This record gives sequence, structure tokens and C-alpha cells, in this order.
Amino acid sequence: MSDVKVKYTKMSRSRGRNALDEIWKVLVKNNHLLNGKPCCAVCGGQNMVQAHHVIGRSIYAYRWEPVNGVPLCALHHDACVWQSAHHAPWWWLQWLKENKSVTYEWLYQHCWDRPTKTADDFVYDEIYSQMEELHKQQTGVYFKADRCIDYRLSKAYDQILVMLSGDSSIKQIMAATGAGDTALKKFIGKNPELRRLLKARTTKGKK
Repeated sequence: MSDVKVKYTKMSRSRGRNALDEIWKVLVKNNHLLNGKPCCAVCGGQNMVQAHHVIGRSIYAYRWEPVNGVPLCALHHDACVWQSAHHAPWWWLQWLKENKSVTYEWLYQHCWDRPTKTADDFVYDEIYSQMEELHKQQTGVYFKADRCIDYRLSKAYDQILVMLSGDSSIKQIMAATGAGDTALKKFIGKNPELRRLLKARTTKGKK
């Protein structure tokens, strides 16, 4: 990327955290589908399926790791005294070991960590964009990619610069970046060099 400081609208902490929480739950639930719908990893039930954090969500370093989640029905999440992740840790660890070896090994590797990351230490747009790509791998489509479109455009700055300098139309740039007309023009408006190129092109077209 060029040395130009690219301007884009960043996700706020609260907006980013809420967006990541939402897409994380979807990614976790998509790992266990029955007839196209999320189901409990333990019993296969499809009523009130919830995404359980293996390492608690208060530990921000792992809060949005897809491997840190298992979809569970309300019963196996926290309603049953003898067989739920929250109330029967002895049962839960044994179940993970026997049925979710990858998650169990990941937990074993990180359960003694003392990560120091807080909610202020994340580039929410970057993580969200990565999770959108995971969602597309899972389903073939993006989830709510417009949430981080400004960030994605910032990563495509050089491409947009070259296309605006050449003969590419706005529609071609939209197709190349996946941005809508309004989002693309707002992004161009925030960045002086892109704005200059678009203005020069518009002025040339009027002559």
C-alpha cells in the first residue's frame, strides 16, 4: 500500500464488540447444522440453540475465536445441573475430550494463559472482516459485510487509486471492491487524492 494515510470510518468499541459477538455466534452455530438449521452439539436438539464460550467471554483475547465456541441447547448450556457446560464442568470437560478433540486441545493449551488484552486493544474492523470471510467460506455468502465496508475499501485503496487514474468506471470499481455506489463515493470523498481524481474525471466529462 502507498504511504498515504488512508481515511475511513472505524467501528466504535461498542459497535464493534456487538457486531463481533453477533457474527461469532452465527459462525459457531453454523458448525453444527441439522437439516440446514443449527443444533446442539451434545443432543442434536434445535430448540433455543446458544453459542457457548469454552473460555469465558470476559477474556477478550479469546472471545471471538471460533474454536472457543460450541453450540448448545438451553439444557446443555446452563439449565441442567448434571449435564451442562456451566453447572457440571466435570461432565463438560469429559464430553469435550471425547467429542471435540480440537477444542479440547485448544482449551488445554490456553487454560493457564493470563492474556492482558482488553476491549480497547482490538482493531474491530479487521477482526470483523476476517470473520466475514469465514462466514463466506461456511455459507458461500457474506453475513453483514456492509458493517466493515469502509475498512475493506481502505485495504483496496491502491487498487481504487489505479482504477480511478485509468479508464475504469465507478461501476467497475464497485464490482472490484464489492462496495455499493454510496459507500464507495463516501470513501472517495474522505481521501483527498481519490477525491481529486474523481473530480478531475467529472470535470473532464463535462467538457
